[in-house]
Amino acid sequence: LSKLALLDLRLVVDSLDTFDGDLAVVLAAFKERITPQYSGTSTKISWDTERAPKISTLRPEVNLAIFRILQEAIANSVRHGKATRVHVLVRASKCRNATASIWVLDNGTAAGLFSPGFGMRNMQRRAEKICGSVYFHLHKDGSAVLLNV
Repeated sequence: LSKLALLDLRLVVDSLDTFDGDLAVVLAAFKERITPQYSGTSTKISWDTERAPKISTLRPEVNLAIFRILQEAIANSVRHGKATRVHVLVRASKCRNATASIWVLDNGTAAGLFSPGFGMRNMQRRAEKICGSVYFHLHKDGSAVLLNV
């Protein structure tokens, strides 16, 4: 419990930086904090953030919302979907109301268990607060969460 509380505190502190609008750096800070939580487990997390766009409106509350949404998406992949592979992919958004699209893709098996719960509704509320959106998709090989920022 203390390790999770410390992780939580560090995520909040990390979110206070503006990172000069560099989403790749924001996600690198998140990766640094979240990766140890899954080391020693059967879940491998891979990252493709090299083509993350710059976002001039990155502020601490936006960073924290991104951190929390990704944290919940990854936790859901592992906890509910029993995913052994999770991939975080970031690209410039094709959505006209967004700058970046952040995908959390997994090979989990949650398709039969997929129903909006507290965590999913909380992700949606967090996205709305930063004028973003979040979508959930199931497919035969796993699930996907898309965050448009």
